[in-house]
Amino acid sequence: MSLGSNIETWSSAREHTITLEESSFIAALQMTDRNIGKEQRRAQGVLPRRSFMERVANRLRIEFRKSYRYFILRPIEFLKAQWFRRLGKFLGNSRWQPRGSNPSKVEIIHLNNANLRKRLETTDSEFWVLTRDHAKLFPQGVRAIRRVLSHSSAIMWFGDSRNRLGRIERRSEFNRLLLRQVDALGPVVVIRTNVLRRIPQAIPPHLWPLYVGLNSLENEIELIPEILALGDVTVSNLHGSEKTAASIVRSELQRSHIQATVTEVSNSRRMVAYDFGQIPYISIIIPTRGTANDSGRAFVVDAVDSIIQKSSYANFEVIIVADDDTPQSVINTIDAFNSSSVKWVRWSKPFNFSEKMNLGAACASGEYLLFLNDDTEVVSPHWMEDMLSLIGVDRIGYAGALLFFDDQTIQHAGHVYKGGAGHIGFGEKMRLKDPNQLTHLDRKVSGVTAACSLVSKSLFERVGGFSVEFPGSYNDVDLSMKLALIGVDIAVAGSARLYHFESKSRDATVKKSEILLLQARWRNKIQHDRHYRGLEN
Repeated sequence: MSLGSNIETWSSAREHTITLEESSFIAALQMTDRNIGKEQRRAQGVLPRRSFMERVANRLRIEFRKSYRYFILRPIEFLKAQWFRRLGKFLGNSRWQPRGSNPSKVEIIHLNNANLRKRLETTDSEFWVLTRDHAKLFPQGVRAIRRVLSHSSAIMWFGDSRNRLGRIERRSEFNRLLLRQVDALGPVVVIRTNVLRRIPQAIPPHLWPLYVGLNSLENEIELIPEILALGDVTVSNLHGSEKTAASIVRSELQRSHIQATVTEVSNSRRMVAYDFGQIPYISIIIPTRGTANDSGRAFVVDAVDSIIQKSSYANFEVIIVADDDTPQSVINTIDAFNSSSVKWVRWSKPFNFSEKMNLGAACASGEYLLFLNDDTEVVSPHWMEDMLSLIGVDRIGYAGALLFFDDQTIQHAGHVYKGGAGHIGFGEKMRLKDPNQLTHLDRKVSGVTAACSLVSKSLFERVGGFSVEFPGSYNDVDLSMKLALIGVDIAVAGSARLYHFESKSRDATVKKSEILLLQARWRNKIQHDRHYRGLEN
């Protein structure tokens, strides 16, 4: 209870007393975060606030560089390329090609061609542009492919497309986690012919991109961020090769020493269930002040009840960080569940979400920390297993879940950073039978919400936990950025699903100070999102 407060505070036999070791843990988190914050401000080039005239001068410099690049450099490069082409044609010597041009032959091939193997043995082309499902290349797509091939050392490329309904399907950077479940490379894929010759005879041509994608390094496959063709986003028909596709995925998982079960499902997709081995102890941390929902029942009561009643995972504890003014009736109701896994921790300071979560983490006994808002409710029984199974796969160290509003629309399917922070799939309806919707699959993302996320306690400690400088908003963005800074990948478990009655239990106002701090720390890193360019439209 804070000094001078007259609020009658709650009491519970399950209340946890903070130890000196736990207080030291919290202090260490704040020190680590403060040091990371200083380094990032320096890295972002944060300077004292400039005057109006300095800002105007800086904007003029930026616009001059853009104009110079567009009106001077580009015409010079064009004229230079034309001059070299004419000179080379006059001399009849291909070595007079301008630097960066592509003298190699590029051939457009349809994957439904029955004689591709024989044709591959006799071709002298260095690259094949593979089209499928009657996809049609756009002229600008051809030009974009030629530009990329002139300077890239990758072995396979893919790009955006426009589907039959006219929507643009923008793809993100290569994502092996997603490719194991669905062929998300699009209707046009460019591959080096020497790589195709190494593919086993048993692999049918329409599965060549899947095979190459799963058996190559991530930096060997590149995205062409332009609309290449008209066609569907995924392969709508595997032509009876579902078992072969699943076999390719199993082989890649075995080669990568990843234990998983692969099952063929509808819509030419595969379900990959990763094995997390041992059953670690998970500490679920829930901050609350006992806010009631529209029916008069406290959000936290429904949240804890759903965890205990619906979760199939049993090795966990629930740590509830409760404000002093939490109603005693809420405490009594949850204590009446008679669950030995519930632990209460008292919060007597002004609201600070980050500080409350750090306090819960300090009191946690689990190897893993699962941060959960009190206005959530479990939907899928295996939600904890699904999130836990992604940890350790493809450098993933931080996992989130798929969250829904009470009207069944999506609230969160991962963060998207484009100068600020938003939610992937926000307000969209789940369309499980739509082959173009990918939000309900396991995917790598740039960040996940703290409303439901899982991380190991050691990793959380290593990056300084949640920053107390973000008391209400962007604390999860900051944590995601700090984890990415040390090489940790982040993912959303598409089959881990919960309701989230967003911000109904707290003030959702974003403070200007938090916006400025986010820009000061991560301005250069949140301008473009490499994991999301629009998975659908």
